[in-house]
Amino acid sequence: MEQKDTVAVHNKTFRLIIPPAEIERKLQEGAKWLATKKLDHPLFIIVLDGAFMFGADFIRQFNTPVEMQFIKYTSYDGTESKGEIHEKIGLTNAVNNRHVVILEDIIDTGLTVKHLSNVLQPYNLKSLTIITLLQKPSKLKHEINVDYACFTITDEFVIGYGLDLDGIGRNLNGIYQLAD
Repeated sequence: MEQKDTVAVHNKTFRLIIPPAEIERKLQEGAKWLATKKLDHPLFIIVLDGAFMFGADFIRQFNTPVEMQFIKYTSYDGTESKGEIHEKIGLTNAVNNRHVVILEDIIDTGLTVKHLSNVLQPYNLKSLTIITLLQKPSKLKHEINVDYACFTITDEFVIGYGLDLDGIGRNLNGIYQLAD
């Protein structure tokens, strides 16, 4: 796919802020960091839809046995969070006595990760690690402990690399920020 400096989605212009090579470098760094934790057979929970590309590329960095599970929560409508979580696909894997790693595309308000952490709380986890591709500290409304953030960004809406605007833009291989 040809890399563009700007793209148009739903009559909005987005500009490239994180190119694919930078994403790849940060995923490798994050995977190396996680490997130092020496987690025995971790369960990666990938939050759909946005984290599917990030999750797949991140997990490919490991040569040791890992397991993955996809969950799906919705909270966005257009460019704004609705402020409530709707579970579309919940936990199906056994999580008791496991090292669990949550892979999230973006943590802005923190609502999704806080909700998932609460869902996992009753289980006897060996450890819980939260890794995100993108973090927006200025939008955080819920106290959560992010163990590793690949990138910290400003409070502008972003698409690409799994993130979308009403279903469009997920296939872009870089991260694009709203320019309008």
